[in-house]
Amino acid sequence: RTPVDWLVLGFLAWIAVTTFTSVHWPTALFGTYRRYEGLLTFVTYALAYFLTLQLAYAPSRVRRLGQSLFLTSLVVAVYGLLQYAGVVAVPQELDWQNTNRAFSTAGNPMILGGFLIFSVTIALGLALQEKRLAWPLVYWVGFGLSGLTLIVTFTRGAWIGAVISVLLLGL
Repeated sequence: RTPVDWLVLGFLAWIAVTTFTSVHWPTALFGTYRRYEGLLTFVTYALAYFLTLQLAYAPSRVRRLGQSLFLTSLVVAVYGLLQYAGVVAVPQELDWQNTNRAFSTAGNPMILGGFLIFSVTIALGLALQEKRLAWPLVYWVGFGLSGLTLIVTFTRGAWIGAVISVLLLGL
């Protein structure tokens, strides 16, 4: 256990209090249409945090989680690039506001951009850390593909987040 665990639990308790004292508690619990940031979403985030802590008990496990994230994000990035290039047909009602922005499996370019911040950083970290012969090339290619997909989301906030995370990784 860490002090961060108590902060997460305290934040959840605060969100629960504000949810049940809200003027419209169903919105506070579930969120609004196309913006599902209600109490249930925050509980899901906390569960993901605590499950990750259970899985990341050793450096080798953290590395394995990073590799899993890298491989899954590689599929998401390639699919996003194929969408942007027009190779993958997207039904008109699913095309995000009929713009030419990649949204891949996330359904929204901003959510995809937020996800790709993590994949770009993880790919770069794995590429710089790898000691085996062929794997650094795989990680660098994944870094490039994720970065390119991040660019074609046209999400400035995600670009800023990626630059800051890569700079922090460099430090």
